[in-house]
Amino acid sequence: MSHIHAMRLITVSVLMLSLSLSQCVVFEALGSVSSSVDSASDLLESVSDSLKSISSSLESSSGDDEKASGIYHREVRSLTVLAVKEKMDSPTFLREVGRIARSHGIVDWAGTPVTVQAIGEGLKEAGVSSGDYAAIRQSLVSGGKSRTVAALDSGYSGM
Repeated sequence: MSHIHAMRLITVSVLMLSLSLSQCVVFEALGSVSSSVDSASDLLESVSDSLKSISSSLESSSGDDEKASGIYHREVRSLTVLAVKEKMDSPTFLREVGRIARSHGIVDWAGTPVTVQAIGEGLKEAGVSSGDYAAIRQSLVSGGKSRTVAALDSGYSGM
């Protein structure tokens, strides 16, 4: 499979991830060179879907940062790392982020910038390459999700 074809798959995956963030977020993989490209594409699609789901809420939210404790931040970051490494699907990832948020008394977790920042940190910590990150980021930029992109960049670049 050519590099251009792989990048097209990644771009399509990222675009699919940009659904509505109020609906929710994250990942998938295989074995040979072409299977690895498909796996990376699936993973990026899952991450991108999750972020797109979260971004709608974040874009319209005033935020809920005071409730977003350091422990919550670390738990979301750790979940993101696990999701990438274990190729967790987007619905499962979003459900788990919601569970973590509820355990910390956070109701509008998708509208809380610290959630997306922690996801950005988790992507970096999990080893998502700058090229793959750029593809995820571009799908959000194309969708007009500037607050989401800013929070994600803050996390990914801050690691």
